[in-house]
Amino acid sequence: HVTTRQDVQLHEVYIEDTPEVLNQLLEVGLTPAGGGGNTIRNITTCSHGGVGPEEVFDPRPYAVAATDYFLQFDSSYHMPRKLKIAFSGCASDCALAGINDVGFIARIQNGEQGFTVFIGGGLGTHSRPADLFADFIPARDTLRMVEAVKRMFDRYGDRRNRHRARLRFAIERLGTSQFYQELQGEYSTISHEEVPDAV
Repeated sequence: HVTTRQDVQLHEVYIEDTPEVLNQLLEVGLTPAGGGGNTIRNITTCSHGGVGPEEVFDPRPYAVAATDYFLQFDSSYHMPRKLKIAFSGCASDCALAGINDVGFIARIQNGEQGFTVFIGGGLGTHSRPADLFADFIPARDTLRMVEAVKRMFDRYGDRRNRHRARLRFAIERLGTSQFYQELQGEYSTISHEEVPDAV
């Protein structure tokens, strides 16, 4: 199956064949990391990335940088629930950043590449569109923004009730104003030494 998160699912793989399947994936540079569980899920981007006629700039390097950075940490696999992230390269939001837990939409401000940031969206039970969190952050700061959200989610996500464990419920429980105030504080305190520039 090809999923809405741009993943490919392999079904009906026998357990005894799994090690060989994983080894073959690794040989060609693919990984199942982030494909399921309480983790940062496959980070998506525009299907027209790099060639979209309305693209402000290509967001794909930032999605790859976030994947490479976050999937190396054990903490990214033990969150209250999944965390979905998307990068869109144009204002039409081809990657649907507005319905992800963390959504980035490319823009240029004063000649600098960056992103408008949306937080707390999601479909399924109690769907909600993401809220505008920051009108602009420099593109190099995207990893620090995701790290700030990850910390807040780890702190306030519900680990007892799987049905109320997504980021949007944590925002609802804490209150939008308080959640975003604390998130801004987290983002502001993460140094370049703690988390590197995205690209």
